[in-house]
Amino acid sequence: MYNGDVNHLLQHLTEDLNPKSEEEKIFMEEINNKRNFGMADKVMEFLEKGDHKTYFVIVGTLHLIEKPHIISILQEKGYNVTHVH
Repeated sequence: MYNGDVNHLLQHLTEDLNPKSEEEKIFMEEINNKRNFGMADKVMEFLEKGDHKTYFVIVGTLHLIEKPHIISILQEKGYNVTHVH
């Protein structure tokens, strides 16, 4: 088990995904990085509605631990985000 060790989990999840070719690098950028910015934008929409509702957002693990991840994007936008393990 990883017991909250995000770096160990990231290493395990990406050991087979490390891009070896330019095409693989482009694929990973499209499937992870660009999607993370879109998901972070959607989370910001929820937060900025001001409707005092609670929203539960589910995403895959890599979208929370492989930079640029949703958490880092939100933090860069000024949001206070705490990673809970």
